[in-house]
Amino acid sequence: CDYNGNGVISLAECDLWIKEMLKSKCVTSAEGERIWKRYRRCYIHAFNRAKSVAEENKIEGMDTATTNDFVVKKEFRIMVAYLCVYVVMYDAFQMVDGGKRGEGILGDDTEDLRIELDEWLASYRNVSDHT
Repeated sequence: CDYNGNGVISLAECDLWIKEMLKSKCVTSAEGERIWKRYRRCYIHAFNRAKSVAEENKIEGMDTATTNDFVVKKEFRIMVAYLCVYVVMYDAFQMVDGGKRGEGILGDDTEDLRIELDEWLASYRNVSDHT
């Protein structure tokens, strides 16, 4: 995941790693790309949540950047856990937003990234045991 070998992971490196893993592990590369796009906002949230877990330190060779701008080795496992949690939460959210499991930002215009009362009342039972 640390493509440039500097001991820290940037958001761009994290994003690329997830995309490459999905494309290589899914049945087809196109399916991996579709999943990466569908849940990309989760990866960004997981990265941002994990990058400040460990103590902040200055990074040698960088004028203003600190370890809180990147995911460091100590934070990698928590970032992976956050990835799992955020993806499951977003998957459940998408089942309610629009009342079905759609593509959201990839073309299903019934999903607007908000849950209205009527959507919640029509769909909350679908996610009561979602894992």
